[in-house]
Amino acid sequence: INTLILFAIVLSSILLLYIYNMQFNSYDKYQELAKKNRIITKPIPAQRGIIFDRNMTILAENQPSLNIFLTPKSCDNINAALDFIASFTDITPAQKKKFYYNLKHQHKFETIVVKEDLSETEAALIYSHAPAMPCVSVHESMRRNYHATPELTNVVGYVSGNELENKGILGAERTFDAILQGTPGYYTYE
Repeated sequence: INTLILFAIVLSSILLLYIYNMQFNSYDKYQELAKKNRIITKPIPAQRGIIFDRNMTILAENQPSLNIFLTPKSCDNINAALDFIASFTDITPAQKKKFYYNLKHQHKFETIVVKEDLSETEAALIYSHAPAMPCVSVHESMRRNYHATPELTNVVGYVSGNELENKGILGAERTFDAILQGTPGYYTYE
């Protein structure tokens, strides 16, 4: 019986030391893990700079674009969500194919573009019916618009990647990439 009591005391002591270690020594680690579970951080992309010629004529600028996004993690039925979107706007087979490709290759919690360049009427319809499908949202983003003549296309260049990456690939876009890119911000919410 003395051995059993001693064994119980040793086990209790080990458990208490483990609890003490978790509560006081590892507090910061576990608090950070808990914070990551409940706080979501989304990037706010910086607008890319405008490119002018020497006469101050705009060669490349940002143009606002209304886009429909779908968040797979918060969606019970993705096909129903696509049907919901299709009831307010035309979705081409190519847009559906691109969406399903992105769905396979992205994380479930990332938003995926379903359709770009909505009209204001289409965006208003989706906004007004948004409570019926919370995984569908409309956001404004910036799209690069080029005014350069065909002769200047290689001089001005172009950008590649999504709105967050937006890297200059050729010409002035590449040469002045560090200046044109800007610094993105972040939006944090629970």
